[in-house]
Parts: sequence; C-alpha cells; structure tokens
Amino acid sequence: IRGHLIMMSATPSLALQKQYQTEPQKALLELRTRFHGEPIPVPRIKLLPRLGQWIYAAFLLRCYQKDGKPCLLFVATKEQAESFYRFLSFWVKNGNYVHSAREDREDIIRLFKQQKYSYLVSTSVLERGVTVKKLQVILLSADESSVYSSSALIQMAGRAGRKWDAPKGDVWFLAEEESEEMKHAVDEIRYCNTFL
Repeated sequence: IRGHLIMMSATPSLALQKQYQTEPQKALLELRTRFHGEPIPVPRIKLLPRLGQWIYAAFLLRCYQKDGKPCLLFVATKEQAESFYRFLSFWVKNGNYVHSAREDREDIIRLFKQQKYSYLVSTSVLERGVTVKKLQVILLSADESSVYSSSALIQMAGRAGRKWDAPKGDVWFLAEEESEEMKHAVDEIRYCNTFL
C-alpha cells in the first residue's frame, strides 16, 4: 500500500521531532498559531503550599463565577479530584468533578460544556478535546512532574481561549515549587506566541 501519512499534534514528543529531523523522507511542518490568530494564554505561576493552593483556587473560582466565566480545575489524581471537589463545594456552588472512573462522566462533561455547571474539577481525562467559551484554567500541584509533563501542561493550558469569539482566558499553575516541566511549558507557549 502506497500513500501519505499525516500526523497532527499540538505537542509532539521530542523523540518524534528528532525522528523527523533525521529521516529525509519525512517532513515536519509546524503551525504555531491558533486558528483565530490570537495568542495562547501564558500561564501565571503562583507558589503556595497545598492547602494554600486550594484556598487560592476557591478565591479565583468565586471571582470567575461572578464574571460568568466557567473554570476547569485540573488535579493530579482521582482521589484529589474527589477531595478537592468536596472542599470547593463548601465555598463555591454549581460545580462537579470527573475522572476516569466517575460514573456518568460523559453526561457531566456535556452539562459543563453547556455551561450548566460553572466549574469542573478534573484529572487529565480532560487534557484534550474540551472547548468551552470564556473558559479559565487552574492547575493544582502543577509541579508534580510524574503526572504533569510539559506537553500535558501545555495541553491543559490550551483549553483556555479556544473560541474565536472569546480568545482570551486565564491559566494558573499553582505549585509548591517551580518545576522544570512548568518552566518549559511557559517558555514553549511564549515561543509559539512569537509567530503572531
């Protein structure tokens, strides 16, 4: 069978990039801008202890809720999704949580996309494929490099500002310390924005 194979990825691995550089029959084409021509939101980093991250996220969430802006909050594990949601639900109403084992996950995601929920706590199951108008993104424990590679951080940050009629959004990396993965993700997003 002869033909052409086209692969598309917003965050190709370094191994894949090197493969295209060393094999002359393969071509790598980079598109570093979004379809609407606006910059990718650059994450802001705030260093806080774990409880401080939860409190700060609740504060941000209340501000976004007042402004009518939905928010996606990423956590590292299923257990964190459930416990963080229980904490948040005391302070901020009208939310939910999802992870890979959550029953009715697809229904919850659909309702969030329809803006029936003002926020959603999620593991990396929503790292890709979510587009919601005016979406704000908060990553908790963003320094957990075993879970958050730089490409995963970029994908999660990329949930904000995806709509042509709402191309802006906040992205927060909340962490105890600034990891190399976090630095690389911010640098890569800034680099992509230089092509505008």
